[in-house]
Amino acid sequence: MAAGPGVQALPAAAPAPPPVVRKINKMRRRKGVPRLRVSRALSRTSRRFAHDLMAADRLAHAPRIKAPRRFRRVGEVLAMQPGWRRSPSTAARAWLNSPGHRRVILARSFDVMGVAAARGRFGGRRATIWVAQLGRR
Repeated sequence: MAAGPGVQALPAAAPAPPPVVRKINKMRRRKGVPRLRVSRALSRTSRRFAHDLMAADRLAHAPRIKAPRRFRRVGEVLAMQPGWRRSPSTAARAWLNSPGHRRVILARSFDVMGVAAARGRFGGRRATIWVAQLGRR
């Protein structure tokens, strides 16, 4: 799906914003859960979905996570921040402070993660949407 007017993807130089992955892996380590590796494939699908959500002015999971079929198991968490200031730590903290999101983030059944964000207008206001997809091959 093409991005709508006013929707900007954040730079895709790295597969995932390192602060998000570091913060989540730090929490996983404290809980005795193995760290997550960055998945370029899940980073791409996370970026695409974040962009689609912003363009559709909607924050909700799709009926099926659109991830490459090579993943046997996938999970997903979403977050939205007001404004265009990119704050990976705020997104990670929000996920870890929510019991449902935390369960996904700390699941031992996942070993890779892709994270991306899109910024644009959501409900007429500037916003940033984060998508993290987790998987296991």
